[in-house]
Amino acid sequence: MSIEDEIRAKKERMHAEEKKRQEHEILLTALRNVGMSENYPVLIFAPNELQSIISEALPYMRFFQPKIVRNMPDGHTYVRAARSDERPDRYSFDVEICREPGYNHEIKTLISVFKNGSISFIIRGEYGSYEYITWEEIKRKGLDVATIRIKIIEALARQEIQLEQEGKNS
Repeated sequence: MSIEDEIRAKKERMHAEEKKRQEHEILLTALRNVGMSENYPVLIFAPNELQSIISEALPYMRFFQPKIVRNMPDGHTYVRAARSDERPDRYSFDVEICREPGYNHEIKTLISVFKNGSISFIIRGEYGSYEYITWEEIKRKGLDVATIRIKIIEALARQEIQLEQEGKNS
């Protein structure tokens, strides 16, 4: 390869790196504008292993958890809980699937299910921080489809009890 070819190749790599940096900066600005960061959960369609339980449970779910959902320039859809002064975009059915001790508070792993069957996995850390987690990382924690199914059924049962109690009190 001649020095001219090497210079041209290096120049192309440098342009590509600069373009990638600019796109990342645009994403960070867009996320900051809606009170999010790169670590916030991403909305996905359920992995194949979870599709049947999500589809089966969907008709029983009541969607009460207010969420802010935004499509971002990187092509992902980010999710966070709506603050009390915000109008939510969507509502989810949240299921706690794991609880671990933290330094000062417990760390919870949740799955948020939306009406269209899309989901996001969330680690709710100490001091209310949120972090995205993938299905692969969930499985590495020792959680499997059977455990998720049990947790969804428990959450649905709790929801039914709560709705019954609210019906009696009104």
